[in-house]
Amino acid sequence: MKTLLLSLLLLTSLSVAAQNNAATAAQGDASASAESDVVLMAILPSNIFTAGEQRDIEVKIANNSGHSLKGKTLIWALGNMEGDMTIPDGEGLITVGTIPFVAPLLHTRCDLLLYLFIYNTNYRNTYKVWIYPSEEEKPISSSEVF
Repeated sequence: MKTLLLSLLLLTSLSVAAQNNAATAAQGDASASAESDVVLMAILPSNIFTAGEQRDIEVKIANNSGHSLKGKTLIWALGNMEGDMTIPDGEGLITVGTIPFVAPLLHTRCDLLLYLFIYNTNYRNTYKVWIYPSEEEKPISSSEVF
């Protein structure tokens, strides 16, 4: 599965400008995907997570294409996690599934990209997610040592 996902990501990779537009859209400016009749959406409780935090990310599709996406596969990747979901029948706002996300344990801040795309289509979206260390995980600086 991982090899297939990496191959698909390489084959369907976005240009740098498109990635920047998608990241902007993920932060609340839907202009990058407003022209599409199918929009992949991650319903994030927040784009900011604390190391070790567990939250579900709901995946939905706004399908205004006039045709069903039933049976097509939505593929997602976030950090070292990946998976796929079969899209149910329907038009309008469709709930596809849930990604059970556990933020990695870190000692420094990092950012990850959540990739969503429908296999064998041009429908895709990305979301930037930031992970911060928890208060307990922050390393002690040398100036704090007595």
